[in-house]
Amino acid sequence: MQIENYHAQSNPMDAKAASRELLSFWAENGVSIPEALPPKSISEPKINTSPTQQHSAPTKYAAPIDGQNLAIELAKKANNLAELREILTEFDGCNLKKNASQMVFSDGQSHAKIMIVGEAPGQEEDRAGKPFIGAAGKFLDQMLEEIGLSREKNVYITNTVNWRPPGNRIPTRDEIAICLPFLMRHIELKAPEILILVGTVAANAVLNSSDGITKLRKKMHKIEIAGKGPIDVICLFHPSFLLRQPAQKSLAWKDLLTIEAQIKNMGL
Repeated sequence: MQIENYHAQSNPMDAKAASRELLSFWAENGVSIPEALPPKSISEPKINTSPTQQHSAPTKYAAPIDGQNLAIELAKKANNLAELREILTEFDGCNLKKNASQMVFSDGQSHAKIMIVGEAPGQEEDRAGKPFIGAAGKFLDQMLEEIGLSREKNVYITNTVNWRPPGNRIPTRDEIAICLPFLMRHIELKAPEILILVGTVAANAVLNSSDGITKLRKKMHKIEIAGKGPIDVICLFHPSFLLRQPAQKSLAWKDLLTIEAQIKNMGL
């Protein structure tokens, strides 16, 4: 899925105020993505953090205004992961909550330096309250084990959207927009050394991009978060896609080797 540009349909003055607030939110969370590097390169790229660049991000996630602004304000109030979980549990601004059994927050180790972001909970995740535990999750675990990673030891996992979309459909642009401030705050509070974005939905949301995963996985990206500086970002095919298209597993293996090399280079 590619997330298209869209604009809030509301009072022009409200829209302008919301846009300014959203731009400020993106700037605080480092949405300006510096020039990417090829996966095999692990050298530090030059990052332009000038005020002009920080405030020039496109407003792909500007609607719906009221829900977006509420999410931004609530996300800012979380001082740690426990507080963010509590805020999300009580949050009623996302329509997905109406049909979901529960909010799915995270799984894995809170101290882990590697964070994984997926798409959205499925049926099994909705029942258990944990991300990536269905067939795709089991395959993801197998992939991670090949390079010495596991949620039981050194990985932390969450999703772009915290409630299951009906019928396991792809989250809509509005649903992603509502959950995005919480995701960015989640990343900021977790402050990982390496961020792995699994699938197009996660990659588009975090990198503020409309490119497909096939293109995004070919480069290493960086984002900046407050108080942490640049974080290495690597994109992977979603395991559910690989289960449907096993011929692409060789490309996924190359991406895993890139992650393994980066982990060793950083001494993690």
